[in-house]
Amino acid sequence: MRSPRVLNLLQWFDEPIEHVLVFEYVHPCETLEHFIESNGGRLDERQARDLIFQAVLAAKDCLDQDVFHRTIVLKNILINTTTLKIKLSDFSCGVLAVTDLDRYIAEISMVWFVGDVLYRMLYGRPPYLTAQGIVTRTLNFDSSLSGECCDFLSSCLNKNSARRASVPELVTHTWFHGVQV
Repeated sequence: MRSPRVLNLLQWFDEPIEHVLVFEYVHPCETLEHFIESNGGRLDERQARDLIFQAVLAAKDCLDQDVFHRTIVLKNILINTTTLKIKLSDFSCGVLAVTDLDRYIAEISMVWFVGDVLYRMLYGRPPYLTAQGIVTRTLNFDSSLSGECCDFLSSCLNKNSARRASVPELVTHTWFHGVQV
């Protein structure tokens, strides 16, 4: 898979008892999880917006190539600490989305993951602490966040998957107007 926002596999070797994968080397970089921790445990809205836009584009690149990355989480997003460009990594749980149902499940899941990652960037914690919380808790947002940011989060973390935004809708969301990649 080729994408400027996905860690590229350069070569692989089939050995008798293992497979050896060689990925591109991104330097200087750290996981988004560590980057957030080293910046006080939260990011401001502008910085979170710029980073999550790249993650949305990475999810789109995956879906455009029928790849379902099932673990878009903070530790699987690498950030170049000089350029602040991200790379989606760790496709160990990834699968090909070959049927329409596969693509639908992949898309609604990846949109949820994007919302979860953004929430963690802004609040320093997950949106729901338990599975029961997903069912019973209503998300409230800080008044310091813009209306567009709150709308974006709501469209990603909608409990009704039929009402959740699609990846193309996320790419064109008004919150991203003017963002440079």
